[in-house]
Amino acid sequence: MVRSMVEDAREVEGLATAAYRELRGFHWGAAYDEFVTLYVAAMRMPSLVFERLAERLDKVNEDISKRARSAHRPSPEAEQEKRFAFHHAQARASAMP
Repeated sequence: MVRSMVEDAREVEGLATAAYRELRGFHWGAAYDEFVTLYVAAMRMPSLVFERLAERLDKVNEDISKRARSAHRPSPEAEQEKRFAFHHAQARASAMP
C-alpha cells in the first residue's frame, strides 16, 4: 500500500514539474495577440473561430506529444548505468551460495 502511494506521489510530482515548466515557457504576449485575433475573427465571422481553435488545438496536441516522447527517452549515460547496475546485481546474486 505504501509503495503504491509513493509511486502515485512520484507521478504527481512529475506532472507538477512538467506543468511548472510549461507555464514558465509560456509566452503571455503571444497569447494576448492570439486572443485579440480570435476576438476580432469572432466579431466578423463566428464560424472561423472554431476553425482556428481546432487548428491551434491540433498544433498544441502535436507539441505536447513531441515533448512527452522526448522527455521519456533516457540519456545514454542513464541507460549505461542501468545496464551496469543490472549486471552487477546479477553477478552478486550468482555469487551468493
